[in-house]
Amino acid sequence: MKLLQRIALIAIVVLLILIAGKLVSSEKTKVPPPTIASVVVTKVVEQPMPVLLEASGSIEALAAANVTPQITGIIKAVYFNSGDHVTKDQLLFEIDPAPFESSLRQAKANLARDQATLTSDQKDLVRYGTLLKSGYVSQQQFDQTTAQVKVDQSTVNADKQLVKQAEIELTYTKILAPIAGKTGNVLVKEGDLVKAASATPLVTINQLESVLVDFNLPQNQLTRLRMYHHEAPLNVQVMSEDGNMVLGTGTVNFIDNNISSTTGTVLVKASVNNPKQSLWPGLLVRVKLVLTTERHAMVVPTQSINIDQQGNFVYVVLSGKAIVKHVIVDRQVGNLTVVLKGLSLGEEVIVVSPPNLNNGDAVVIRPNLKGNE
Repeated sequence: MKLLQRIALIAIVVLLILIAGKLVSSEKTKVPPPTIASVVVTKVVEQPMPVLLEASGSIEALAAANVTPQITGIIKAVYFNSGDHVTKDQLLFEIDPAPFESSLRQAKANLARDQATLTSDQKDLVRYGTLLKSGYVSQQQFDQTTAQVKVDQSTVNADKQLVKQAEIELTYTKILAPIAGKTGNVLVKEGDLVKAASATPLVTINQLESVLVDFNLPQNQLTRLRMYHHEAPLNVQVMSEDGNMVLGTGTVNFIDNNISSTTGTVLVKASVNNPKQSLWPGLLVRVKLVLTTERHAMVVPTQSINIDQQGNFVYVVLSGKAIVKHVIVDRQVGNLTVVLKGLSLGEEVIVVSPPNLNNGDAVVIRPNLKGNE
C-alpha cells in the first residue's frame, strides 16, 4: 500500500513539472506586440534665407595714431591720463620751450644784424653808382660792392629760414592729438627726456566709434563676392569668437587686389559702427557675410538632419511610419537648414524621436506638437 502511494505521488510531481514546462515554453513563444515610437514633426516650408559666407576675423581701429615728438627735449607737462578719450587737436604733452625760445631769439638777432649789413651795403652800392659816373670810384670797386650786396641778400634769406625753422620747432613743444579717440597707456611722465622721431610713441590713439573687421575668404569665393558687391552693399554680422553673441553689424568697404599665395585667400574689410565700444582692436571675432537673400528656399530644422554612410537624410512620416529620405543640403543658417533636393513642400519630417528609430518603424505624432510649435 505504501509503495502504491509513493508511486502515485511521484506521478503527480512529474505531471506538475510537465505542465509547468509547457507553460514556460508557451510564454517564450509569444511574440511581443510591436512598439510605436512617439515623435515630434514639422513641415517642410519655403521662406527667404540669406546666402552666407563665414570666416574668422579680427578688429582693427578705423583710424590709429602713434604720437611721437618732432623735437628732442624734456617733458614739461602731461595734460591727460591713460585711457582718456581725447578730441582732435587737444593738447596732450608740452616739451620745455625755454631752449627753443632762446634759439628763436638768437635767430631773430642774427637776422636783424645781417639785415642791417645788407641795408648798409645797398646804400654804398647806390652811392658808388653815382660816383662811378663821375670817375671817383673804379669799376672794380663798384663790382665788388654789387657782389657783396648779393652775398648779404643770401645771408638774410638764410637767416629768415632759420627764424622760420626756430618758430616751427617752438610750436612742436606743444604736442596735440592728431585724431579723436581713446588713448592707450602713456609711456612718459613729466621730466622725461624724449627724442625726435623716436621709434617708441609717447601714446597711441585709436578711433573706436567706428572700427574695421578684417577677415579672409577662400579664393574660390572671390568671383561670387565681387559680383554681389557690385550689385549692392554687402552686409556683415560680427559675432563673438564662439558665435553665440552679436557684437555689431556693418558693410564691406574693401576687397584686396591680390590673393595670398601662401593661404589662397583674399583679404576683406568691413566698416562697423561701434557706439558701445564693445569691439576693440585685436579682438578675435566670427564674421557672417550676407551675399544675398534666396527668396524661395526649402527649409527644415537643422535638428532633423541625420548622417549615414550615404550622406544626409531625414525621417519623413508616411502612413504612420518613419521613412528615410536622403537629401542634398545646401547650407545651414542658425537652427535652420536649406535643402536643395530630396524633399517636397509640406512633407512632415521628424525633429524629435527615440535614438533607436529605424527606417519603417511605426510612429505616432505627439499631440499638440505637430508643426513648428
